[in-house]
Amino acid sequence: MTRAQGWIAATTLLAVATLALSACRRGGDDPLATSSGADAVFAVVTCEHANPDGSCNKGSCKQDQQGNCQTFADNCIKNGHHYSGTAKEGTCSRVL
Repeated sequence: MTRAQGWIAATTLLAVATLALSACRRGGDDPLATSSGADAVFAVVTCEHANPDGSCNKGSCKQDQQGNCQTFADNCIKNGHHYSGTAKEGTCSRVL
């Protein structure tokens, strides 16, 4: 293997690892981490009870034409919170 081939292989491996890690991170974002909802990639998300630090204790999701609440529900549960509802609408509550 030449130096150029080694460099290409190392660069490719680094790019694949970076993409894999970013995909894992996006799949587990805490829906209650912020009360702004600006980073939401699912439906319409609203913080119903915000903390002074900007996090949220209770958030709701409602399906719209661009998406449903399945990712919101999955991430809620993955982060140790309680989800009640369906893929169309529901509420994520921080377990206190």
